[in-house]
Amino acid sequence: MSYKVSTLPKHILVSDETEKFLTESVLGGSTIDFLSDNGAFAEGLIGGYEPVNIMKTDVIWQDGKICELQDLGEVALTQTDIYVKPIAFMQSFCKLDLNPKWTGEVMKAKKAGKVMDEIAFADAIMAGIKDSNKEKLERNVWQGKVVAGDASSFDGFLEQLKTGTVDLSTATGTKLYEKIISAFLLMPVAVTNKSDFRIFIGSDLYRQYVAEISALNLFNQLDPLAVFGTTASFVVCDGLAGSNKIVFARARNLQGKGDITSEGTEIESFYVQEKDKMYVRGRFGFGVKPVFVQEIGVLDVA
Repeated sequence: MSYKVSTLPKHILVSDETEKFLTESVLGGSTIDFLSDNGAFAEGLIGGYEPVNIMKTDVIWQDGKICELQDLGEVALTQTDIYVKPIAFMQSFCKLDLNPKWTGEVMKAKKAGKVMDEIAFADAIMAGIKDSNKEKLERNVWQGKVVAGDASSFDGFLEQLKTGTVDLSTATGTKLYEKIISAFLLMPVAVTNKSDFRIFIGSDLYRQYVAEISALNLFNQLDPLAVFGTTASFVVCDGLAGSNKIVFARARNLQGKGDITSEGTEIESFYVQEKDKMYVRGRFGFGVKPVFVQEIGVLDVA
């Protein structure tokens, strides 16, 4: 059996892969997956400025024998906005583009004892686009930077954390794990003792860290994400890879908003006969913003 480019779009539209596409490709990256689990990522309308409200309270004790108490506790409500950037993509495929992929997918199906058909092939196409979009978004969450002339760009966390953070420049150590421990000790205890505090590290630096403590026979922890010499845990982020930056922060201080459900979002496929090409087009909204920056530390290990 072969495939026809002209009929693939209808198979993509009925594919289970399409229904999951925006959820998995926008929310499926390691960083946003963690933040959403910790209540730091929520839906926001595409193209809008969505509010983020975080309350900080300072309880002051008074004499419990006094009937009339004073209002001494301080309540601070941080109000900030996250711009949910409209982002779109469109990918075209002609038969010549897809022939090698079809051949490869047929071989994979045979090895698995399955028969490749157009629905399964449509799933494979969408899986490739989904993974590519997820990887690009994960990287931009951390390392994105608004570029002149690029209307799709947005500032990631690192760009917005260039000033005002906890000073970790005095962290010492010749080994990576030593620098991490030193930086952890420079962070305020009021931040590091919170249950949502994590050390966000790139997948490349995490491999280096594991190699270092393994060489010293130190890697005997039951939890591979526990940070040796500290009470903290890692969140390993592909988006930080190549940055040489490690971020010390609470989840609640790394906020994000996204839109994958409103009328302004879409995922569709169609065939253009005069070009003999199939197109896949998607639209969604996304934005991130750090809050209480003075509680966040950025360690440069370059």
